[in-house]
Amino acid sequence: MTKTTEYLEAFKLQAPAWFAKATFVRDYFEFFRTFFKRENLEKAEWPDVQKIGSHLHCFQSMALAKGNALGRPNHPIEHYRKSFTYLAHGPGEPAERIRRFCNDAEYRLDYFGKAAISELVGYLFPEQFIFVNARDVFAADLLGISVEKQDSDDLVGELEAFSKATRQVAKQYEEIVGRQTDLPLNLEVDQFFSWLFENREKEKGNASEKQYWLFQANPAYFDLPGALKAGALHTWRVNKHKQHIKPGDQFIIWQSGKNSGAYAFATVMTHVGTLQENKDEAAFQVDGDSDGEPFTGVELRVDRNFSDTPILKEVVTKCKQLARRKEARQSMAW
Repeated sequence: MTKTTEYLEAFKLQAPAWFAKATFVRDYFEFFRTFFKRENLEKAEWPDVQKIGSHLHCFQSMALAKGNALGRPNHPIEHYRKSFTYLAHGPGEPAERIRRFCNDAEYRLDYFGKAAISELVGYLFPEQFIFVNARDVFAADLLGISVEKQDSDDLVGELEAFSKATRQVAKQYEEIVGRQTDLPLNLEVDQFFSWLFENREKEKGNASEKQYWLFQANPAYFDLPGALKAGALHTWRVNKHKQHIKPGDQFIIWQSGKNSGAYAFATVMTHVGTLQENKDEAAFQVDGDSDGEPFTGVELRVDRNFSDTPILKEVVTKCKQLARRKEARQSMAW
């Protein structure tokens, strides 16, 4: 029995209860099916666009990113109508439309990053693409699925490569678990991946307890408050404790220097590995010159962002628990 088969057999027993609770999957799918109808896009107003924020996981888990993208218009309403209409109904193959939606100024939407676009595409073209987020990537790694490496700026390449690599899992899912809903198969497979992620410590046989770290940024190299306020912080360079930092660990994001203190609280989403800085994060390098070279680090999720009111060093030093912290300092590249 392969690892994938073993996990699918286990999920089969829990799938009815899982989908009974995950009613949001249908709600989100139905929302976007209605939203992307041409007649609705042609008359969409700003409140209609703002509703997207309640139907994308990345915006619900990152309030600041949601506020930047959908708090108030970043473009005239005509631009939103044109962009979404092109993405859903424009000429050419979906892959080309997605690429232009991401990169072409004629269609690009400010603060709609890779995570948001990946979800939009997953709901709009569910027969062709599956979501690519931290949970899905973790599940693929757990199952030993080999995904062809793509340029970090090429979302379409990532979507195509991941969807191709997980196609066999979808086939096995249908054979072993069986359809639990009348939704597109990839949406159910994504929920199988989420189940794997939520059971990660038990499934990976990792009996170690969650650990807490301090990740430190140097303001001479990186504008940490700016990146947090823009919702642009998604990765972190790691030089120390590489073998001990693991998904599920949590950490304080600390800035050194004049305004030294804690600026956010976050969760590690991946094991330490080779990553590449994206443009959103690179924009906050103080020297403004990112060469895009691969680096060793982790993907992260910002859980609490208090960059507007950081907990400064003089307050932290009075806390004995924090005085005994473990450190995993940020690379001097920042």
